Amino acid sequence: MLKIMQENLGQEKKEFENRNIEENHKMVTCVIIDLSEQEKKEWKAVFKKLLVIDNNKSDEIDIEKLINLIMSLNDSTISYWWRGGMTLDRNNLVKAFSEADCNKNGYISICEFYKLWAEDCSDISRETKDYIAESLKTVSLAKNIKKCPPPLFIPLISILQIILLINNTIEVTKQENDDSYDTNTTFSHLIFKGNSRSGGWQYLTYSLVHRQLEHLLMVLLVQLALGILMEMVHGSIRIGLIYLAGVFAGSLSSFVFSPQVNLLGGSGGCYSLIGAQLATLILNWHEDHAIVFRRFRTHKTAKILHGKLIRNLKLFGLVLFMICDVIVFSYKSNSDISYVAHAFGFISGFFIAFFITRDRIENTWEKYSKIILAVIFVILFFVGVLWNFCVFGHC
Repeated sequence: MLKIMQENLGQEKKEFENRNIEENHKMVTCVIIDLSEQEKKEWKAVFKKLLVIDNNKSDEIDIEKLINLIMSLNDSTISYWWRGGMTLDRNNLVKAFSEADCNKNGYISICEFYKLWAEDCSDISRETKDYIAESLKTVSLAKNIKKCPPPLFIPLISILQIILLINNTIEVTKQENDDSYDTNTTFSHLIFKGNSRSGGWQYLTYSLVHRQLEHLLMVLLVQLALGILMEMVHGSIRIGLIYLAGVFAGSLSSFVFSPQVNLLGGSGGCYSLIGAQLATLILNWHEDHAIVFRRFRTHKTAKILHGKLIRNLKLFGLVLFMICDVIVFSYKSNSDISYVAHAFGFISGFFIAFFITRDRIENTWEKYSKIILAVIFVILFFVGVLWNFCVFGHC
């Protein structure tokens, strides 16, 4: 009997010790950290964005992936010179994150994330730690390029344009010896005709047809170079709306200012993408310090590139393109090209992109600018529609 009582007491003692160990472990895992509420709010926002980049479905970030991201950004020579000229030792990073990882599971939780920045590490200076913090904030605000889901709108519309050009070339070749030969025969019902009564669909369908291969190649170059990457950042729906709005704005404005010109080709949509590219550069100028390429396979670390140089090259390219376009217009203003459609396509893309594309940090001036541009766009849109469908007898 005494032996049984001793065994029961021993078992209860062991269970009591196990409970104490578990409670102490929980206390260690979520240590109360001396950070202000504002600092916690800022780091929580950074942590959530890093979770998205990590592709982790849980509420913890893979420490190894996080270190790889920081080292990838720091290894860039441009980053070294432009961001203070400080080098990072991977071993120091591993030690800092390992000390913050209280339960030693290789992942960092939000509580452990707070602990990382509140406490000093014996082997890392505060200056180095501040640099690591800035690197993480840069990564969290980086342009996030997603490969999945893949871009759909620009590839589909490009394929459709190619098919129509091939079809037109074949049909025109067959009809060359016919007395009723007309170069517009195969797609005349899709062209927007300014002087005659156009069907409603022609305000958009003219963007699908091209007479010359050179024209189509230029359109495809702009569409594929700008549109696909923009879809991977902002999504197919947003870019589709921007492109189609530019096409529609081109036909509306052409009817008002140069009704004698028949429209065909995707230039209105291309100029809309160019305007949208400029708008996104303005909105995210300070956030585009880094570019993150997320991978199809979630277990792989995302690839990160330095974004400042790319950002400046984009701006330089856009400004150079616009200057060249103005010069060409000044020499060929009397041609049958509707430069009005190009201009209003650009304006439409700029305005719409300003309030529907992803703005990673919305400042006060951006908020008011979006409201003002939205009002201006709505007014111009309704004036153009009324002018097209009422003033010139389309009602």
